[in-house]
Amino acid sequence: MRKASVGILAAAVCLVASGVLAQEGPEGMGGFYLGVGAAFVIDNFDIDATPEPEFDDTYGLVLLGGLKFDPYFTGEFEFDWLEDFEQDNGPVEVGVTTYMLNLKASPVSWETSVQPYALLGAGWMDAEAQAPGVDSKDSDFCGQAGLGLDLFPAGALSMGIRGSYVFGTGDVDEVQYTQISGLVMFNF
Repeated sequence: MRKASVGILAAAVCLVASGVLAQEGPEGMGGFYLGVGAAFVIDNFDIDATPEPEFDDTYGLVLLGGLKFDPYFTGEFEFDWLEDFEQDNGPVEVGVTTYMLNLKASPVSWETSVQPYALLGAGWMDAEAQAPGVDSKDSDFCGQAGLGLDLFPAGALSMGIRGSYVFGTGDVDEVQYTQISGLVMFNF
């Protein structure tokens, strides 16, 4: 957890410090942004057990901070908190939290009001499995890849939707899921 906290702090400092160097696009479309969103999450866990346990889908909260450092590229910090995945017909619950640094690449400049993009991210995942008599916590690196669409209807407010596949590595390699997020962002 200490590594993740240091990484988050370093990412935040870099994003804020580099804001001075950010290019400004049309009003509300360049520079720094903050966002919040809700996620629907579909489990794709890869658990080595026979029979493989099934888990219910869940939901989560997304917090974002990003910097448009080029008309086609954006750096972004993403925090995801997910409500526990609950095992179908079983006592196991799995809670997941991720901290990601993402790179968004768009085929169109930020001067357009509709911006599709591809997303690649890497970060840290905390996973906790709970069952009667068992409380297991693991953390390790994770990644994500996805596609999204940001809309700029007016001024500094924007909305977006994205779908991504998130996967853990090492101690959390069994944790894999598809996340569909609806986002609202304020652009400075």
